[in-house]
Amino acid sequence: MYRATANLARNMAEAMRTRAVIEQAKGMLMADERISDEEAFDRLVALSQHANVKVRDVARRVVDERSRPG
Repeated sequence: MYRATANLARNMAEAMRTRAVIEQAKGMLMADERISDEEAFDRLVALSQHANVKVRDVARRVVDERSRPG
């Protein structure tokens, strides 16, 4: 029982981090490109499919690249 609860807690924490980075990337795309929430998510999905990586990883890259100074 404890192990299952601990696994659930870890999975929930990862889901929250994943959702946060996706939302942050969407916000950056929306602001920079003046597109809607749906268009921003569609853009992340398209990039994900093109690169054959998970949406969360694409989102993390978008955030990292747009957060760099200069």
